[in-house]
Amino acid sequence: MLGLPFLNKLERLGMHFWQALSPLRQKVFPLNTFPRALTAGLLWGFLPCGLVYGALLIAVVGHDPLTGAVLMFVFGLGTVPMLVATHETVNWMRNQIGRLRLRQVNGAIMMLSGLAL
Repeated sequence: MLGLPFLNKLERLGMHFWQALSPLRQKVFPLNTFPRALTAGLLWGFLPCGLVYGALLIAVVGHDPLTGAVLMFVFGLGTVPMLVATHETVNWMRNQIGRLRLRQVNGAIMMLSGLAL
């Protein structure tokens, strides 16, 4: 992301972890049933994400497990619009500027989004 050495190392570490989960991922893809989609979502939760960890911390310190579950569910629903928008934006950008520069532009957008949040 953006060619910064620290971020490149962090990304490689995450990629190694994601590849370690490859045998499990191969069993659930394609996502053509609900149990497969649920399993893929649970696997996706192992990737590092500050927003998820922040929401999880809030859910853990809640008064009871039901409240924590509801908080995480609502957090998940709240991410849907941005995930869909990101997907559509990346598809549009891929058509506009090509794959070569897409990685750097994506890195810049992710960092700006993180700063905005």
